[in-house]
Amino acid sequence: MTPAEMKEACTASLTGARELGLDESKASVSLVLPKGFKPPARFPRGYLLQVKDDGSRLRSFPATKLMAWIKWAEAQA
Repeated sequence: MTPAEMKEACTASLTGARELGLDESKASVSLVLPKGFKPPARFPRGYLLQVKDDGSRLRSFPATKLMAWIKWAEAQA
């Protein structure tokens, strides 16, 4: 998933939370990370949801923290 796709997913999650009247801190994005994935600097930790048979991991990340990391990473580039 590219940073642009992650940003779009975060925006959709945050918009959905607002439309449902939920706090933005409840909005999350789920990502499948490959086996052996080493996160880049300052990448949010997230919550482990499932370990798949092939070793990949399904993790849920708070949309606000993921969006903040994307903005930080874009500023560093």
